[in-house]
Amino acid sequence: MELDERKLSVDKAFGDYKYLVPSFQREYVWEDEEVQELIDDIQDQYLENPDSEYFLGSIIVHRSKDGPLEVVDGQQRLTSLFMWLCAFRHQLLGTGPADLIDKRLFSYGMNPDGLTTRSCCLELQYDTSNCLLQRIYEGKELEEAQATGSTKRLYGAYGKFAASIRQFQKHRRAESVPKLLSFLLNKVILIQIETSSLGDALKIFETTNDRGVRLNPMDLLKNLIFRSLSDQEFDSVKGDWKKLVDLLDKHKVRGLRFLRYFLMAQYDTTHKGRDSVRESPVHSSTQGEGVIREEHIYDWIHDNEPVCHIATHPGVFMATVLECANAYCQFARGMDVDGEFDPYLDNIRRGARSFSFHLLLMLAARRLKRGEFQWLAKQTEVLVFYFVFLKSPTRELEPKLAAWAKELRAIAADQHDQRQRLVDFVQKYYLPEVNARREDFLRKMGRVSQAEMQQYQLKYVLAKMAQYAEQAKSGAKVADTLNNYTSKSDVEHILPENPTAEQRDQFEKENAGMKYADWAGRLGNLTLLEKTINKSIGRVGFADKVKAYDRSDMYLTKSISSFVVFGKHTALERLNELLRNFSEWNAQAIDDRQETLTHLAEKIWSLDTK
Repeated sequence: MELDERKLSVDKAFGDYKYLVPSFQREYVWEDEEVQELIDDIQDQYLENPDSEYFLGSIIVHRSKDGPLEVVDGQQRLTSLFMWLCAFRHQLLGTGPADLIDKRLFSYGMNPDGLTTRSCCLELQYDTSNCLLQRIYEGKELEEAQATGSTKRLYGAYGKFAASIRQFQKHRRAESVPKLLSFLLNKVILIQIETSSLGDALKIFETTNDRGVRLNPMDLLKNLIFRSLSDQEFDSVKGDWKKLVDLLDKHKVRGLRFLRYFLMAQYDTTHKGRDSVRESPVHSSTQGEGVIREEHIYDWIHDNEPVCHIATHPGVFMATVLECANAYCQFARGMDVDGEFDPYLDNIRRGARSFSFHLLLMLAARRLKRGEFQWLAKQTEVLVFYFVFLKSPTRELEPKLAAWAKELRAIAADQHDQRQRLVDFVQKYYLPEVNARREDFLRKMGRVSQAEMQQYQLKYVLAKMAQYAEQAKSGAKVADTLNNYTSKSDVEHILPENPTAEQRDQFEKENAGMKYADWAGRLGNLTLLEKTINKSIGRVGFADKVKAYDRSDMYLTKSISSFVVFGKHTALERLNELLRNFSEWNAQAIDDRQETLTHLAEKIWSLDTK
């Protein structure tokens, strides 16, 4: 590895070199805190000892084919220094120091037509950055078409630098500003490490921890991929990496969580890797074999290169990551791998918003035939709801999912007899988990109240029950979307949630020893009711409410007061045998209805193991 190290002042760096930040690099990510820290550190050093040097760390570059130095590490600092010099120039316009800054930030020449040309010493090539530094230099506002998180941070950083100079001048007289500028140009030092190849630069980058945003596994993974690329692969993989970052950003997916699930879904993560000295990147002592911590993602990939083939086939590895990221985002949105609506994944999204462990299994199973995938998603919804409803520690589940993923990959890879193999899988793994919690599930469902569930979860439960009743009534086998029940309805309290004093007193008089508030929130007192109907009934008594319930299209609500009867031995008759209707509404009625809903819940959240 050939290295050329140079100690450079800011003046020499910008005066003697042209830097290029390639499009695959991370955009500008410094927030106000990092910018202010840089300002404070350098100003403090200047005020304490203006003759001393301030070391700003190293930057890693390699010489591109066209001549500029491509920045591998240090672009946050170089970009920040550029904007600080722009702020100094604007403050000192019309003076010699402003002209000096101009000559450092730009080089001038003449083209064949005899026209003067100007070239910036720092070029940002990532999207939306076109001419952005020049616009800041010229004092132009950010255009709406260029407004992204990164460009807003750039303009925000410039504004902070400009404000700091004005503040410095206010407290230390105007002549002190050029002196601070001189300290920045001549006493702030960078060590420039230049390599002969991008791969060598990226290897050095992995070991650096200079000022800036600390490297995370996503950064390190990117560099591991890019340093192994051939020239022919570079543009294609660079495009795939940008698609990955944009995709995760668009769907607000945490990159590190996705990478963890990707690895555990795609590979046998119980494999210990080639480095026996390094602390094991697999968390086996407390979470179980196969679980990878976020901080060990890069270590696992690095140590298991023969499994991932990232060095020998980086383009293939990148394509697999992107494929899985697309699938992951679809699953999280309630879609299958092809972007088609999946009612069961959508149900999980509705009823368990913060739960994501199931995505690991779905990734492992992504290549199942569509019908088999949806069947597995249906069973997975049951398992997830058991864990979420009972608030079971998810730490218990994750190592099991990592182990189960290996078997799912094998089933998905061979299309022969997939359904029976999936049934066996569910019987082997899901069923023991559900059976171990069934009594607790039914016990809690029999007493649960509104206060024990999030509103979205409560609506999910009531919608699933309403959906079950509609399917049972019609004999339908395919589930429709719960949106048909949740979007058009409100949670209706049969005993009014906000009663009149007379209603509260009457209930507590008729139900001796009972507190109204304890019963109004019970699941047995709740149902879904169309918004249009719900608005019309207010806090009327039960006798008037049942007239409104009769107008509901949801049979579970309609049946509170009366059944529809149509023939003998019909699906509707069998449903009526599961339900109850009521002529009066009191604590006993609420208890009875909650018992009915608990029986429904046992049927709804049950595994199909036949």
